[in-house]
Amino acid sequence: MLNQFRRFTAAVCITAMIAGVVIPSTASARGESFINSTDSEANNMTSPIMLDLIVLRPVGLAAMVVSTVLFVAPVLPLTLITRPTEIAKPWKALVVEPAQFVWSDPLGTH
Repeated sequence: MLNQFRRFTAAVCITAMIAGVVIPSTASARGESFINSTDSEANNMTSPIMLDLIVLRPVGLAAMVVSTVLFVAPVLPLTLITRPTEIAKPWKALVVEPAQFVWSDPLGTH
């Protein structure tokens, strides 16, 4: 059973890597680009915004909650005991950056 799961995971990873190489190269061969889009293609630009709004922001919100809990429970006491002057480093990495991702970054930029 474990061997089948590993084979399936390897097949999915290989398919994703091949798609990551083939899809952008075929789009560039056809001259498609989001950067040089015309007005008729401007309506298709909403898909990155919708992906960001529907998928990435809720995942970011959950990650922000988990990282804040991790900061408060094990990281804060250990940092205050071992090196209290460097409390800003884990605060920024575990609380501020996830909060900026969720609340202040513009939609569609991720």
